[in-house]
Amino acid sequence: AVNGDTILVRPGTYTENVVVDVYTENLIVNKSVTLKGAENHTSIIKASNTERPIIGVTADNVTIDGFTIQDGIVGVCVYNANGTRVKGTVIKNNIIKNYKGYGVHDQTVEPDSVYNFSFIGEGILLNNAEAIIHKNIIEADEDGSADPNTSIDSIYLMEGSSAVITENVLRNNHYSGSSCHGSACGISLKNPHNTNSPPTSIIAMGNTIYNNDFGIHPEIKNYDNKSNPRVIARYNNIYHNGDTFSTNCLEGGGFMYEKDYHNTANLPNPNPVFDATYNWWGENDKSGPYNAEANPSGHGDKITTSKNISISTSDYIVFDPWAGKTGDKTEGITEGVT
Repeated sequence: AVNGDTILVRPGTYTENVVVDVYTENLIVNKSVTLKGAENHTSIIKASNTERPIIGVTADNVTIDGFTIQDGIVGVCVYNANGTRVKGTVIKNNIIKNYKGYGVHDQTVEPDSVYNFSFIGEGILLNNAEAIIHKNIIEADEDGSADPNTSIDSIYLMEGSSAVITENVLRNNHYSGSSCHGSACGISLKNPHNTNSPPTSIIAMGNTIYNNDFGIHPEIKNYDNKSNPRVIARYNNIYHNGDTFSTNCLEGGGFMYEKDYHNTANLPNPNPVFDATYNWWGENDKSGPYNAEANPSGHGDKITTSKNISISTSDYIVFDPWAGKTGDKTEGITEGVT
């Protein structure tokens, strides 16, 4: 293949773990290419090793379009193999499902790779990468994770990754373990370890995010890096998230900001402000999302912070106006998904 080629994959089931990479020896694709599945998602890629990502992308300008991707620890993993940022990834029109965490922590096989991460189960994982994620259905196995202490998410961003996330369906992520830090989200993003990394950031618009423990979950850990995640999430349908989820330190909901700090001197300054306006939160009376401080009469999904934060949620998360409140046409973008 040469730069700009499109590789057409015929209908069928392919059991393998694919690496789109100039440095590995599994499947070497050292050009900017498009992998194109057949109509109706009939090109199916299943993991041959269920404890590895199904598709790994480390080259720039790769498009993955029109596949069913299933039965691995991660559906599509975009990561930097040589310390450089991966750019230009487009993941669109796919069905990504049945991703399960297995508590893998194998440093003897690939000590410097993304596969070193433990206790994950992700539909799409970005690690120091930029991507457009558009019109995918990304859903966990309804039976839950293979390991009860594994966090599973439709989309997970880390190490300063950024993504434009539009018109996806993100659903059915649930955590059944006992850890205070476990979670299962439609979209989860974490601040970077590396002080040289840019902030982790998303623009999310037109998505349907439902039946997860958390709809959108930005998180800051107690690292020396003090950059805040950046979130613009507008015109999404966010509903039935966190209906039954609660731990000692986390409460489920449509939008939850988590801070894990043991030393208040490490708190980011200024505090992050997340834009979650003009979303529909699942209420039928236009009352908006529920927030104990700023909107206690709301009947939609909850908007919360982790229970160890003692300041007002509204200092961090701006959700007013919500869809329907102002009398405009932002009534949500439901596409027949229930």
